[in-house]
Amino acid sequence: MKRHHPATAQWRGGLVTALSGIAQHVEACWIASAISEEDKAWQGGIVPIGDDNGSIQVKFVTSEDSAYDGYYKVIANPLLWFLQHSMWDIFRSPTIDRTTWQNWQNGYVAVNRLFAEAVVKQIKDSHKPSLVMMQDYHLYLAPYFIRRVLRRMPPTP
Repeated sequence: MKRHHPATAQWRGGLVTALSGIAQHVEACWIASAISEEDKAWQGGIVPIGDDNGSIQVKFVTSEDSAYDGYYKVIANPLLWFLQHSMWDIFRSPTIDRTTWQNWQNGYVAVNRLFAEAVVKQIKDSHKPSLVMMQDYHLYLAPYFIRRVLRRMPPTP
């Protein structure tokens, strides 16, 4: 078992609350983006979650910094968040230009593929049926990539 990631003591919010409830009843794995250099070096392990001494397996997906910036800072938050919440000012925005398309392909699509690869690996490594839940607009494409791979896999006995 790997050591606990020090930052987990600060994890809060709705997703952490939901995962801590789920992790009480099933073996769960949280696949998340490695943000800090510490995340990238650690890669994952068993971490405490919630207020009831629960724990969950965490695995980090590590992308190139430029891919992550395109995925998160150009596409997901400034573009998709506003579209999803119907808050786009269509008379002044968006400006979809070549840079946006490059960040879509080399950032958003690339990072979603990395998440899909991590999820598929987790499913293949598990001897139990898997339930996969994606969170929010950051991972719109990952289910598509996951299904493409899993449909090619032979059924398990």
